[in-house]
Amino acid sequence: STNSIYEEVKSVKQDIINMEQRLMGYERQMANLSGSALQKLIEDYTNLEHRFQMLDGYSYKSEIEGVIKGLGFTSDDFNKEVGKLSGGQKTRVALCKLLLGKPDIIMLDEPTNHLDLNSIKWLENYLLNYKGAVLIIAHDRYFLDRVTNKTFELENGRFRSYNGNYSAYMAQREIDKKTEQRNYDNTRREI
Repeated sequence: STNSIYEEVKSVKQDIINMEQRLMGYERQMANLSGSALQKLIEDYTNLEHRFQMLDGYSYKSEIEGVIKGLGFTSDDFNKEVGKLSGGQKTRVALCKLLLGKPDIIMLDEPTNHLDLNSIKWLENYLLNYKGAVLIIAHDRYFLDRVTNKTFELENGRFRSYNGNYSAYMAQREIDKKTEQRNYDNTRREI
């Protein structure tokens, strides 16, 4: 992309930006209307402004800046062209866009790669407060311990679900392995 980092990330909020522009257009039109035409415009404005508020339209700019800075960019980086960034920086821009899009489910594969310690801490806090579901594949056990409350294991074609963070999973997994071994040994003795 030839967009700046800020413009690229801001593109996720295009619906809100369009609403904001429509609201400003309504405000300009109100000065020239009266009677039922003004009443109709006020009603349209009120409905649109309510939707704008529900989507946190008044805070989208600070939200964009917060996410960009949270993932390790500085204000000086905002105008850098995305096409000229390193692979790790491009990955962080993509992560910014993903987080700001607020999907119902976020799937992250090794999200702490390309992040410094401050950015990892910021991402942990962001994900802890995220209202949707987050599925993470990672080798960073500390990160998993901080942000997860359920762990899934896929091993030898068998899928298991464990409640708790990574450490709780490891403890329960050890208990399950011992139980399986004991059951196997009992079965062998019976045979």
